[in-house]
Amino acid sequence: MFQGINNFVNSFVTPKPQDFYSKGWLTPEQFVEAGDQLTMTGWQWKKAQVKKGVDPPHPEKMYLIANATSQTRIKEFLSFDFQNNQGQEGFVCVDMSKKQQQALNDQETRVYTITITYDRKYHCPRLWLQGVALNSGLPLKHQEIYEDIMSVYQNETVTVEEHPYLHYQQVTIHPCNHSTTMKAFLDKANQNGADIKPMQALFIFLKFMQSVMPTVVYDTTIDICLGVD
Repeated sequence: MFQGINNFVNSFVTPKPQDFYSKGWLTPEQFVEAGDQLTMTGWQWKKAQVKKGVDPPHPEKMYLIANATSQTRIKEFLSFDFQNNQGQEGFVCVDMSKKQQQALNDQETRVYTITITYDRKYHCPRLWLQGVALNSGLPLKHQEIYEDIMSVYQNETVTVEEHPYLHYQQVTIHPCNHSTTMKAFLDKANQNGADIKPMQALFIFLKFMQSVMPTVVYDTTIDICLGVD
């Protein structure tokens, strides 16, 4: 309850550059700078129409977009190590050929479109998901997307809401805890002697998004020393 009240009060506060270190917040300008860094790994900026009277500083940089893939559902992902590390106590090991495995992968593969927006209420990035099944080409239903999300986050941190720029319902990782997670990450990195800059924020953000949807693979390859495993 306290966290909810705190988030409500913070939504009326204008973030300052130094709030990145003290609160895990980003200013809109810092979000754009961090997004520019992310474009080095294949992400792209997109422009979007905004409400009348709204004059964004960078209208050509309203949200980021990239493609991602998932070849395994969470259920199979969590049981994979268990099934493949059994001894000889009566468990059956299925030995598939590479051709059979590839056919299975193609059947299960999903292609996701991920977008990242700046949330002005929580002063942080926000991730949105939509996808298609590679084999059929059909759009994924929201419940099917949940199959790639850890159950602990389903219907809690992960919700279905209208995308602010695309204007249709998408699965999204709600940002209510993002700044708290970012602050904890920064504190640990600082203890390890790492000097994290706001422009690195989206790499960190995507790092902890992987704990929410570990089977969704996207490229954020860049040489950054975070000081945290």
